Parts: sequence; C-alpha cells; structure tokens
Amino acid sequence: MIHVQDLAGVVLNVAKTRPADFSTVVAVDRGEATIGEVVKAISTVLQSGEVKNVGPDEYLAFMTEEKEPHINSVQLGLNVKMAFDRAEALNYGPESESWVSGNGFVANIDKIVEEYRKWRGVVPIRVLFYGPPATGMHPTEDGKVMLARDFAEEYQVNYISVPELVEEFKAMAPFAEGGTDLSTKIQEATAEEGAVVPEELVQEMVQRKLQQPACRNQGFVLENFPETREAAEALFDVDTIPAEGEAPPEEEEAAAGEGQEPPPKKAPLPTTVFSLYAEEEFLLTRIAALGEEEAAAQGLTEEEFQTKMAAYNAANAPDEEGQPAGLVELYRQNQAKGCEQVVEIVVDNPLEFVQDKIRMSIGEPRNYDPNKSRREREAKAAADVARKEADAAAKKAAEDEASRSEREEQARLDADRLQKLQEEERESLLLRSQPMRKYLMDNVLPTLTLGLQEVAKVRPNDPIDFLAEYLFNADPQLT
Repeated sequence: MIHVQDLAGVVLNVAKTRPADFSTVVAVDRGEATIGEVVKAISTVLQSGEVKNVGPDEYLAFMTEEKEPHINSVQLGLNVKMAFDRAEALNYGPESESWVSGNGFVANIDKIVEEYRKWRGVVPIRVLFYGPPATGMHPTEDGKVMLARDFAEEYQVNYISVPELVEEFKAMAPFAEGGTDLSTKIQEATAEEGAVVPEELVQEMVQRKLQQPACRNQGFVLENFPETREAAEALFDVDTIPAEGEAPPEEEEAAAGEGQEPPPKKAPLPTTVFSLYAEEEFLLTRIAALGEEEAAAQGLTEEEFQTKMAAYNAANAPDEEGQPAGLVELYRQNQAKGCEQVVEIVVDNPLEFVQDKIRMSIGEPRNYDPNKSRREREAKAAADVARKEADAAAKKAAEDEASRSEREEQARLDADRLQKLQEEERESLLLRSQPMRKYLMDNVLPTLTLGLQEVAKVRPNDPIDFLAEYLFNADPQLT
C-alpha cells in the first residue's frame, strides 16, 4: 500500500530524473500489514473495533453478489521482497522527509481518517442546545417536537441523554468482570431506590460517552448539559480564564490506581452552541398548555421550573463589572478550541422558523451511513409499511371480491326479472293476437257466466258492483 500523495511524489520524481537503470518501479510504503490488520485499524478508529471473519463459502457468496468490481480484482498474490536501497534515488529513502505516510496505513490511521473526513465532508457535528427550561420543547398539533432530539434524528448524530446513559452504565458488567470501574461506581450509587447519581460520576460518564467512536466520528448532541461554567470547564477541552490575581490552572495528568481504568480525556467542545431564549411568561404559558400530568413527566412543574430558571440565570450572570461571564460566554471565548459559533434563537417564533435557522447554521446533513440502531428502526418501519400495504391490498381485494359477487348476484336477479317480464309480455301479445270472439269465448265468457250465476245465487243489493268485484277477484286482467 502507499498513500496517494506519496505515489504522486514517486511518479513526479521518476518523471524528473528519468532513471535509465529502472525498468520497473513498484511504489509501496515501509509498512507491512495484512488486510485483516488494515480492516481492524479502520474499525477501531471509525467503529467499535469489531471485525467479522467470514468463511470461504460466505466470502464466495459475497463476491458473486457484488455488482461493482470487488477489491479482490486488484489483488495479486506475488511473493515480492521490497528493497528500499534504490528508493533514495527517487528521494524516498527510509530517512527521507518526503514521505507523507511512510510507516504505512496502520501506523498512520488517525491521520488518514482525518484526511478522509476532511475530503469527504463528514466532519463530526458536535452541537449543544442550551437555554432556560422548556425552550427545547415546541408544542405542535400532533404533540410536541423536542428540538435537540429532532435535530439528532435528522442529522444522524448521537443524542446524549443523561438518564439513558445512567441505565447504559448500570447494565454494564463490573470492572473486575470486563466492565468499567465507572459502571461499578454507578451501580453502587444507585443501589438504593430513588438514589441520585453524583454530579462527578455524571460528568465522567458523559466524558467517556463522548470519547466513544460513534461520538468521535459522527458527533453528538447535548441538551442543557453541562449546566454551569465550572462543569463545562471540567468536561470540555477549553481555555479557562482565571479571575484577576489568580494564576492559570495547570494541566494535571491523573493516573489510574491499581485495579482502576484510566481517567477519561476531556471532550472536544461542541462546534455549534444554540443559545435558546424566550420570556419567562411565554415559557409558563407553554408549560401550562401541556397539562399537569405531562408537565410533571417533563420535570416542569411550577416549582421545578422556578428552580431550573434560577439555576440558568445564575449560570449566565455577568461578573461584578457587568461583563458577560456565564456559561454561554465561555463558549464564545473558545472559538480557537473548536467552538465555531454561538447561535441565538428566540423560540417563541414558529417551529418552521426555528428549525430553518438551525439548518442554515449547520448546513446540509453530512455523515456516514446510519448507525446500526437507526438501520434497525428504518428496517422495522419499512417492514411495518410493507405489512400495512399488504394488509390494505388484501382488504381491498376482499372488498372487490365481495362487491363483484354482489354485482353478479344483482345481475342474475335482474336477468331473471327481465326474463319473466319478457315471458309475460310474450304471453300477453299471444293472447291479444287471437280473434276477439275466440278471446271472449275462451277467457271472458266462462268467468262472466260464473259471475252471473253467483249474482243469481246471492242476490246482492247492487248486482253490478258485486259482479265487477267478482270479475276482478277472479281475473284482474278482465277489469
């Protein structure tokens, strides 16, 4: 293997020097690594470090399923021993400073990954949403939108939730069994029901989370954490500004005790801080719209709101001279350390306005493929949609079949009725086509004779009416 810049340098020097005694130049670096070591290095820096080894059958199946040319097509199984004694002629000897990645891919993996991020535009998105209580929540007709969670979902960035982190570390094995010393401390701190995790453990927990590959590579979203300037200085790699007359604090390298894991490094600053703001009266109205039960679930009862509001005001209070000195100001003072912008957003504007301002500040989503949990959610959602579509199609087919059967039955009844009417019409026409005398003799006179006999027998008061009723009852067609 060889870095593309080193390859370009070798080609350039060959073109410049035109060595006559070089029939063939094979450009490689000094690193010796197997494909397994290369994959392991990539996985360690970009993912969890896990590598899946596949057998011959699975590998062959994978090779045949690929539509694009596979890496195997550019591999050549030659046993070649490289000698670098002639490389000095091309200014790429063992001690040459021309090398960009002379020690090989694995040895320079961190540098190569940084180059990859830069040129591919997948720089980690590190964002902090910070503001008074209830500013990160926006009610809608369908419920509510949590700005930080919604942003993390749209930009495929890890949302850091302290309660969820506590449960994650509590579920880990003890340090002696391959877990972490921190997980043991948290398990001990939360052994009693209702116990609260100490702030120093919460801070260390967040620090370790932010050092994980997913947060290093994709970025993270924090919401209202840390809550004070002191906590931010302890969590992030910031330039602290000492008070007047005090010396700058010295960096201390904490050492791990026996049987303990090493302390975490300070996390990189968020590149963007969204400073949310709204009048207190507006926030109280927003909370009141939630209802008592929902407000309690969100930790936004009136008493809790006032406590959090007072803490926010204290964390962002100016100094004795009235100059900004709070938590938000700390981020503004650390642009050189990576906090590129502090964006102020008034959240009493419409939701679309707030979200558009957030998107304009960050730009288009730029990241790696969705993580495993997101892929699983999307696969489940796609399966649910497919199942619902299949159910709807089956229901429609059943309804169509029932409707078709009903139409066929109605058509059969209509055909029978029409046939009966046609038969009656034919009989009627047949009768009317006979001579009148024959018709009267065959159809009228017999009934009329019987009617007259009945009149003579009954002797009604109104013979005419009696005869008419008799004829009608005998054969309605005679009347």
